[in-house]
Amino acid sequence: GAEGGGAGLAVTFEGPEAEAATLVVRSAAPCNAVLRFALSGPGADLYSPPEPFEVAFAPPLEISAAFSASVAYAGEKVEVNVSAAAPLGPGDEVSCALEASTNLEAVAVSPAVVTLGPGREEGRFVVDTSGVAPPATLAFRLDLSGPGEQHATAPDTVGSVQVIALETFSILASYPDLYVGDLAALTISVTKHLDQDVSLEPSGTGLLFSPPVLHFRAGQDRSQSFTVQGMTAGDMPISYAVQGVNAPHFIQPVGDKIRIKAPEHFALRADPPDPYVGDEVAVSAQASATPYVRVSLAPASECLGNWTPSALTLGHGEEEGAARAVALRPGPCEVRWLVDGPSQRHFSAPGPLALTVQPPVALDA
Repeated sequence: GAEGGGAGLAVTFEGPEAEAATLVVRSAAPCNAVLRFALSGPGADLYSPPEPFEVAFAPPLEISAAFSASVAYAGEKVEVNVSAAAPLGPGDEVSCALEASTNLEAVAVSPAVVTLGPGREEGRFVVDTSGVAPPATLAFRLDLSGPGEQHATAPDTVGSVQVIALETFSILASYPDLYVGDLAALTISVTKHLDQDVSLEPSGTGLLFSPPVLHFRAGQDRSQSFTVQGMTAGDMPISYAVQGVNAPHFIQPVGDKIRIKAPEHFALRADPPDPYVGDEVAVSAQASATPYVRVSLAPASECLGNWTPSALTLGHGEEEGAARAVALRPGPCEVRWLVDGPSQRHFSAPGPLALTVQPPVALDA
């Protein structure tokens, strides 16, 4: 396997000054070669040939790379460990420069060079994917240099990493306007099944969330539902905190807000406000907003007779109603109200409506 076939290799000693010569033998493949020498020429009988000796041609030292991940989220750091397949001897130092690039651009690597040598068979690079626009394939190659370069080898491409976009949470419906005490049910989903558990905690002043923390189990949960209840009126901001070891793989959800409305009220009036005994009194109630669904007000008073109708029903576009009764006896009078119906919690209970019933006017004969 020696270069030139072995048989044609020779050195010539000519003249009294030729005391030493160098013979270079190379091998195209790893092997153990035995070198034997034969003497020729006019002075060959004056010398004994050297003893045969064995030369071991070792394979090139392979420099390999191992990656901390084959898939990385944009912005993550990827560690690349380079190592020599065997210990390096003195004078065999190999400097490794790692190049990382996509189809469009080079990507920064730190440090620029890692040198392997005696006692330093391993080194580490860190690649920051913050500047990589996902999805992208990040390809790596090693450039070798230094005294041991001729004895070392590395593949043209030592590996690749897929850079993918960060995951997101998606709220499947917008927050509705609520009255104080009302509940709204919503659902939050993730973009895909996760490799690790992650949790999301919604929060907001004056708001109650149930459950307080949403847990997404790895490989199982794509969505979770929760309820929110407003305890204080106002436009309440909502924020989210992503929790768990998988949290860096998510875009922080954008904050939201929910409007919590104070209870509505009724405006009450009597016509006439100061009736006489025997007059028919019309008592009306007007809601400050149209009820979502039905709400009823039933009037009651000891100084007025039977009511027609017995209760005012508002809702489905009706904001105002009136009931009538006959004034029975003179003096101060109060009309009290009983509120009922599915929308009653959206209204403040009205206070008594006060009026004065006048006695009949005496006519002189």
